[in-house]
Amino acid sequence: MFLFNRKNKMFFGTVLIAFLLFANVSEITYAKEDNIIVIDPFGERQTFEGWGTSLCWWANVIGGWSEENIDKVMDLLYSPTKGLGFTVARYNIGGGDNPSHSHMRIGGDVPGYLPIEGGNYDWTRDANQRKILDEAIIRGADTLEAFSNSPPYWMTYSGCSAGNTFPWDDNLKEEYFDEFADYLTEVVKHFRDEWGITFRTLSPINEPSTGLGWKAGNNQEGCDWSKESQEKIYRELYDSLVEKDLIGQIRISGNEETNLDWTFNIEDYSQDVIDDIWQINTHSYHGTKRPEVKSLARFMDKRIWMSETDSSPTLPLSGGAHDHYGEHAMEEAMWLAEKIYYDVYDIGAESWVFWQAVEDETGAVEGDHSFGLIHTPFNQDNDNFILTKKYYTMAQYSKFICPGYKIIYNGISKTLAAYGEDDGKLVLVAYNDTDDNKTISYDLSRFDTLGNIEVYRTSINENLQKLQNIFINDDILEISLPSKSVTTIIIDADYSNSDDIMYYVDCGNVECSNSYTDIDSNNNLRNSVPDQAYGEDSISNYSWGYETDGETTAVAHRDDMFFSLRTDESLLGGRGITYSFEVPNGHYNIDLGFRDPWSHAYRQLDITIEGNLETWRYVPPRWEEIKSYKAVQVNDGMLTIEVDRCKHIIDNNADAMISFIRIDKCSD
Repeated sequence: MFLFNRKNKMFFGTVLIAFLLFANVSEITYAKEDNIIVIDPFGERQTFEGWGTSLCWWANVIGGWSEENIDKVMDLLYSPTKGLGFTVARYNIGGGDNPSHSHMRIGGDVPGYLPIEGGNYDWTRDANQRKILDEAIIRGADTLEAFSNSPPYWMTYSGCSAGNTFPWDDNLKEEYFDEFADYLTEVVKHFRDEWGITFRTLSPINEPSTGLGWKAGNNQEGCDWSKESQEKIYRELYDSLVEKDLIGQIRISGNEETNLDWTFNIEDYSQDVIDDIWQINTHSYHGTKRPEVKSLARFMDKRIWMSETDSSPTLPLSGGAHDHYGEHAMEEAMWLAEKIYYDVYDIGAESWVFWQAVEDETGAVEGDHSFGLIHTPFNQDNDNFILTKKYYTMAQYSKFICPGYKIIYNGISKTLAAYGEDDGKLVLVAYNDTDDNKTISYDLSRFDTLGNIEVYRTSINENLQKLQNIFINDDILEISLPSKSVTTIIIDADYSNSDDIMYYVDCGNVECSNSYTDIDSNNNLRNSVPDQAYGEDSISNYSWGYETDGETTAVAHRDDMFFSLRTDESLLGGRGITYSFEVPNGHYNIDLGFRDPWSHAYRQLDITIEGNLETWRYVPPRWEEIKSYKAVQVNDGMLTIEVDRCKHIIDNNADAMISFIRIDKCSD
């Protein structure tokens, strides 16, 4: 971790531009009445893997404490009943600094396993961090990553694992690239073969473009990497994993930029390097391009993690920035809730990993900061574990949104919604970061059954406090959110995805997409394929499909209903796409999915259903959005949906587009 302000840099090469042509971004809103938030499990996002923390540097300290105190802090972090329920652990493979140096922060001098050039590996080193890793695994941590901040000092130009003497310059000597890759793979191989611990991913570099942060003599390990050096170490690492027969079990993650906008540097890599990277890791300390980062990962067909973040913004409040429970502490808590919401919702992070869960209380007081979730003095073995408001805010998410839950769409609502298909739990975590109390309502009508409800809240006067039960009236749940608070609602809810869905069109997908296959398996759909030009269905014999006024472009994506789309390329106003569906006369609920990967403000659409102009001058956002239309009446056996560019719009970049159509039969 290194925090600083620098003008954001972006690399928009042709590959990235191509990706953004089909980019997905991640927020979704529904057409709402009376500000009711629709919770619809039909709109699945990513399957969430879990929450976790990096182990450096705190584990290098606390791992040497008494068993009793280690148990206490590990229960607070990794126990599903006594603590946060973390299941992800990032283990730091230390480079190891020159033993004559003494400039590292407490805990920052993570020992390396190869302390001298030409020497033997010393597997007794880093016992403290390994102890904490073992305790995390005992408590259920099952998603493990190994990462490096710096090569061993003797491989570097500066002779120091904190960085080059000249910031921005590479620090790994040219002749040591293969040896550094060998070092990293030898460590993870030893963990697997000798200690029975297999890391799923290995990340060889950390925040490679940070620059001024990585300098010889600083208080933590760090290393800058040029684009060419990044490519070279990824190639060397991949070859070393293959050589040691590890690549099937241990895969490469990267590029770990401190600014999530710089994640796009990865598209400057050669294609062979991109292919070698299995998972994209990003840090959300800085940056705003969350939806675009998700797009990048999706169209590179990579997993995506938010692998490191924390912050301690200095605010104009009495008492300074260091605060455990007061007004500033709640501002910190609101920052954390916001960060989690947008990272999971907009980036589509499959795992969300805190930087250093435990911070040195003495250092926090001296530095006037509130980094970390738990504070304790690092200078002595003790059990004085101070649980901050950030800790309880983290618990509002991590204790209830479990590994395997599906993140689901619910609008731009500051509510993170997740559904557990196996245990039938719907979890809603809402934060109110304003100075006013608020009341919000959730429409839960798309679930088959609703049962028991539990509610927990953290505010300036509450710490994960269980509240009195609330009730659902006519499928609407209403709840009050006090100023500066986080509220978690857990509902027993069944969802079969087998409502009266008559048609589901995944526009642009000719072959079966995952969303179409899932819906088709639970419903007797009239469309036997995800999309087609208008005509008789070859299986069902019902007539349905699209007609366009000009040429049409289809973009297909198997894994996300918003990544696929169909466009009409007519340049004249009033032209567009018409979908027609053979249906019995009656009433229908219709959902239309939109996402504009090009983010053109001049793209203004008119949406006409059954001859009625329902939405005028609609501008599809760069994130996902669902427009819902209720009880549409059909009298002639054919339901028509028109999506046209507005008549006054002739801009070349304003083509009509749509991502999906869902049609449900109402109970007349």
